Amino acid sequence: PWGRSEVRRNEGAIWQRHGAVMSQLHSGTELTAVRKKAHSKMLSLPPSPGAEKRPDKDIKGDCKDDCPHQPPHRGPGSRWCQCIRFQREDKEIAPKSRWLMLGILSLDICISYLPYYTFVPIPRQSMQVYGVDEAALNVLCILYALAFVPAAFVTGPIVGTLGSRWTFVLAMALTSLGCAVRCGFFQYLLLLLRSVHEQTPDASLVDPAYASVTSAGGTLGGGAVPLIYSEVTSFWWLVVGQALCSLGQPLLVNSTSEMGAEWFPPHERPTAAMVSNLMNFVGSSLSFVLSPLLVAETHATIQDAEREIGKLLRCQLGLALGAFLITLLLYQPAPISKSKSVERAAATCATDMVMILKSRDFWLVNGYFSIFIALCHAFDAVEGILLEHYGYNASLTAWTAVSCSVGSIVSTLLEASFITSAKGYRLALLLAAFFLASSLLLCFLCLSFRLPSSVFVLAVGIMGLCTPGWGCSTELGAEVSHPAREATVSSVMEAFSNLAGVFAIIVVQALIDSGNGAGVLAMLAGTAVIGGLFVLCLSGRLPR
Repeated sequence: PWGRSEVRRNEGAIWQRHGAVMSQLHSGTELTAVRKKAHSKMLSLPPSPGAEKRPDKDIKGDCKDDCPHQPPHRGPGSRWCQCIRFQREDKEIAPKSRWLMLGILSLDICISYLPYYTFVPIPRQSMQVYGVDEAALNVLCILYALAFVPAAFVTGPIVGTLGSRWTFVLAMALTSLGCAVRCGFFQYLLLLLRSVHEQTPDASLVDPAYASVTSAGGTLGGGAVPLIYSEVTSFWWLVVGQALCSLGQPLLVNSTSEMGAEWFPPHERPTAAMVSNLMNFVGSSLSFVLSPLLVAETHATIQDAEREIGKLLRCQLGLALGAFLITLLLYQPAPISKSKSVERAAATCATDMVMILKSRDFWLVNGYFSIFIALCHAFDAVEGILLEHYGYNASLTAWTAVSCSVGSIVSTLLEASFITSAKGYRLALLLAAFFLASSLLLCFLCLSFRLPSSVFVLAVGIMGLCTPGWGCSTELGAEVSHPAREATVSSVMEAFSNLAGVFAIIVVQALIDSGNGAGVLAMLAGTAVIGGLFVLCLSGRLPR
């Protein structure tokens, strides 16, 4: 007001007696910090005992000439005035390598999704090779969902102890190890050691004549000679490898908000969250696309199917090892400020849990997110099965994955353009619920009336538009749960949502087996509408 400030808004001064000044500043998005300088001058008042006389060199003339009105009086002829000047401090310099770090995390998330839906686009070939049914294949997806439950209690402490860099390295090491187990390397090693111990002829290790032609990892001649040479491992080794891969993914997905808070200034965090959470959809889409590319729809012999599935698993292992090396060599320690380190050092997982669970808004956001993730997991797990039941080709999931990826990228670009603060998350969640319900309803109509397959691809593309529902939910959960650690908030939300996802997969599969078919998609669409109601009940308070 007095022409002394570089700040043209969000400034104020309060006149009070006895030299007390109370000023509350609400900075805008472009204002990172405000420093106040106070200059006092006592007029016609004796100094208080023990008080030092302040220099008047910074004050030009009488303060009342520069102020818009007279200060309050204290008795006849006594006046006191205080002027407050606000100046903009230099903005905190954001690290130049922050986008590279975000790119590495995005790559890791994409790679972690490759084992997740490996067998969903190729259910018939997988059941023939491994000799299992549809329910057994769903176990491979359920393992990923269950892994997020213990991760809710360990992700925060792990990130706090190791830091983001070594947490991501650990995650990719687990993923690479799991992919190696899925390829049969450890089964081969154990059987090799066993054969050496039992002095099995060396020819059994490499001669294809010893290989079973009916099942992977079987035995020859009633179990006299262990089968070592095989393109694929046994199903139980596949489950063990899948479990190891699933342990690595929560360390990445649950740390997206933490990584954004460490590397990005506040006005860039929504964009960083959108990009990192977009990778959940891009990674799952790549998993759907990769399997049909390497595994043909029909095979002359079972050995051909085993060979192609083995090639698929080894390809995933190579990609996981590449991502592990990139993370180990290029990802840098987070440039977290000392003030934040001190503030977070005293916080424990139990303290964070108490703050999170006491928040009413957190339970509303968590309820929405649980429904959102449960519907996505359930649809992804049974998409290929539903298509085959209604006469479509299961490999159509590759095209639906491309369509979903395009929709995800478009929605993320729009979200980054229009959402610049946490106040926009609420509207984004409502739109995500609308697109999800519309997509599921259109899928139901396509299957029920045997519409062209392009309609189903379009419907799943619309589902890609609900991508902001993931990132905005986790960011909004961190907002309403502040000052709890972002990684702990994300872990708790992922634990609840993936438990809901396990329940949804089991229920949806049971409904399909009982003959409901496409009717389950209509039920899922109605559930998405219910999830949107949770968002309408939020209080709107954003402590962070």
